[in-house]
Amino acid sequence: DGDGYLFITDRKKDLIISGGENIYPREVEEAICRHPAVLEVASAHIEAQAELLREEFDRFGHEIDRAVVTPGVVARTIQEYAEADRIIVTSAFVRRTFVARGVPASKIAVVPYGIDPAPAPQARPVRTVPRALFVGGCSLRKGVPYVVEAFRKLDVAAELRLVGRRNDALFARIGGLPPNVRAVGPKTGIDLAHEYASADVFVLPSVEDGWGLVTNEAMNAGLPVVVTENCGSAEIVEDGVNGFVVPERDADALAARRALLLSNAALRARMGAAARATAEGRTWETYGLDRHRLVYAPLLGLPSAGEERDAAAA
Repeated sequence: DGDGYLFITDRKKDLIISGGENIYPREVEEAICRHPAVLEVASAHIEAQAELLREEFDRFGHEIDRAVVTPGVVARTIQEYAEADRIIVTSAFVRRTFVARGVPASKIAVVPYGIDPAPAPQARPVRTVPRALFVGGCSLRKGVPYVVEAFRKLDVAAELRLVGRRNDALFARIGGLPPNVRAVGPKTGIDLAHEYASADVFVLPSVEDGWGLVTNEAMNAGLPVVVTENCGSAEIVEDGVNGFVVPERDADALAARRALLLSNAALRARMGAAARATAEGRTWETYGLDRHRLVYAPLLGLPSAGEERDAAAA
């Protein structure tokens, strides 16, 4: 409807879907009490977010980023968790943070994000110095201090481009950016596609990230990826096949995996092709089908897509 609530209705049942962190009008709260409610969550449990970010603020300074996980947000979000009949999360990482804080595992469905199909990747330019790429806001949550520290530790010639909102206070706090690291600001559309096409390796070193669609974008562009265990998109990264998964906040592990990829063009090509194949197999269509099969069809008493095909063939 016009207020941002989506109602799916059949002849017998209604289903209310919330995108999270909403302040409900009274009529919506009353409706949630009467009908099944599904909450779709794209980040870790709110208390896990608060804990992880608090640790980063304590280490790097509270003036670096604006705190968005306020006590009011925490209380309201936990209420939403309790009111939901089912919770759709993006990854096993997010699911673990919910179960660890007492949310029943039976209430949670993991449905990884997808991406729109795209043309085959462009041919990569041949350069003497390979390039790593990060896409996202330069923040504590995204783990930017660790990716910069990892680049300082590299013993191979390489460059890193940070594409996304700059954070000069953070850059100053970590001693500035080394000469081979450039923060180029936000890019979208053709300009962002050019960044993916010009890179050799993609890295997402997040401390907390419910998914990270930029991982799908990078894989779709044929890039091997390096992500942390606290990135939900690690769900589609097969370690050593289409990329690497490393512990969060581990600059040494980031440096080691990136050095391996940046120094070996054949390995990059092989893993990049595997990454592209992974992205092609995980689209928004498969995401929608999984949501329907795992959550909405059972709640509404509807057949899944597979059951509908079987019935039509009978």
